[in-house]
Amino acid sequence: QTRCPWKLSRQPGCSSAGNGSAVAAGQVLAALGHDSGGSLRIPAAFCGITAIKATHGLVSKSGCLCVSDTMDNVGPMARTALDCALLLDIIAGFDEKDPCSICPPPGHAVSFSAGIEDDVRGLKVAVIPSLLHDCDKDVICNFRRTVTELQAMGIEVGEVEPMGSEDETSWRRRLTCDGVEVTRVEKAAALGSLLDQPDGMSSFTREEALAARKVSAEAYLTYQKHRRDVEQRFEDALKQNGLSGFLLPTMKFTAPPIVDNPDPQQDPFRLQFNGRMPLTRIFNHTRQPSIAAPNGFDADGLPTSFMVTCGKWKDATALRIVHKYQQATEYHLQRPSYPFPK
Repeated sequence: QTRCPWKLSRQPGCSSAGNGSAVAAGQVLAALGHDSGGSLRIPAAFCGITAIKATHGLVSKSGCLCVSDTMDNVGPMARTALDCALLLDIIAGFDEKDPCSICPPPGHAVSFSAGIEDDVRGLKVAVIPSLLHDCDKDVICNFRRTVTELQAMGIEVGEVEPMGSEDETSWRRRLTCDGVEVTRVEKAAALGSLLDQPDGMSSFTREEALAARKVSAEAYLTYQKHRRDVEQRFEDALKQNGLSGFLLPTMKFTAPPIVDNPDPQQDPFRLQFNGRMPLTRIFNHTRQPSIAAPNGFDADGLPTSFMVTCGKWKDATALRIVHKYQQATEYHLQRPSYPFPK
């Protein structure tokens, strides 16, 4: 079982957790991961490394086992934003083998490392206050310190509400297919005949997928309409307020404990994940580039993380902000001790 190298009794994240744990443990210099709702950025948060979910369509998914055309993204995980930029230089670009691949609009960066040393003074980012509720004490404390550190670098930090006064529960409910996550709906379709094979997957996964198959076409199309609306409102919030990006904690809590052979419904990570809706998933719906980076530790010595999300095709700006932050701080330089603590 994959474990968090900062404390072996803790979970390292979700589906790209092995990649993130290996980077954090120093077993590899960098890795690629897959993000359908946070599976690059959540392991980065729990393991104390850096990872970016690029603009949707920037990186080809050809050759990957994908479960959701709407939400899936491939991206780099590494110690630093600079290393992520160097990897993105290699893997980004249009690929005719991927039906979701998109050519960047004219004038947008084709190299993500070339301008990474450019000045960030004068850039404006904004916190979304309505999304900060239910954060663990140490998570929000470290996040507020990050705001101060960014301001000291010359970045202006304000506040914005892309969805206006609409209740978060309401608009995030609209980002589902009648209460079912679109990733589950599209995964059920992708699994196809595997659902009919008795040994093809766990009973829990099969039951989840079979339930998702019952979602109507109308509910799916309504979700896609709402998703495009939310995407536009988040893009408009940046443009209309002269903002370079949004600033949020990556996760509201640190790595939860591992429970041996848990009931999937009672797994601590699943309970935390479902009880406190992950912030990472929002930016899969909006298709905006979103980078997670370490910004300290909680009282148990577990990493915390913050997230910078910029407008579509502004991946280079997100990487530049975090790179400059990492030049001014040392959180990304911390390493778990060896032997790894239990």
